[in-house]
Amino acid sequence: MCPSHSLFHPSHEYRRSRDGIMASMLPLYHEPQNRARNPVASLRPGYRRPALQVAHEHLVRMTLRYRRYYPDHPPRSASALYRRTHHELIESQNQPCKVCGTREDREVHHFHCEWADALGVDWHKMRVLHPDFDWMHFSSASDFVDSTYNMMVLCVTHHRLRNHGIHMLPYPVWIMQAIKLSSFVFAPAPALRKIL
Repeated sequence: MCPSHSLFHPSHEYRRSRDGIMASMLPLYHEPQNRARNPVASLRPGYRRPALQVAHEHLVRMTLRYRRYYPDHPPRSASALYRRTHHELIESQNQPCKVCGTREDREVHHFHCEWADALGVDWHKMRVLHPDFDWMHFSSASDFVDSTYNMMVLCVTHHRLRNHGIHMLPYPVWIMQAIKLSSFVFAPAPALRKIL
């Protein structure tokens, strides 16, 4: 099978490495056994690829490895605004986890801008992206980063656990947990010991 082919036979595992990113994926599709083994065959006039059959429910394993830089920043500490925001969202408003609705083991997640990125943000661009934020009272990065506007209430599972947490999955994959059918199992049940 050609390594660049994007469709996989059930007996094969495909691995790709590029610019520090590696992916290991189990088959997404079953391809009929009678497909041409010779890649040149697909260039012949009149050749038609056999119809593909979507596989049944299946597991996809993917490992993302990336490199990025963070801007200079002081040691992490909870600002007064962060403490007020945490208290407001969890104690006063008693907001549930945005994904599963639980009110157990809740945390707040910096959603639009992470704390560690604050000193690398172009705040003129941020104003364009977030016109609904109260920019009239903005005087420092913390005013946005630690605000209720930038925070999302999540349980520890959907915040930091492997296979479930927003820090562990690409957002388009992670958000499926909030919109899936209640009967559909998104990933194996998390183990608290695997918090990273």
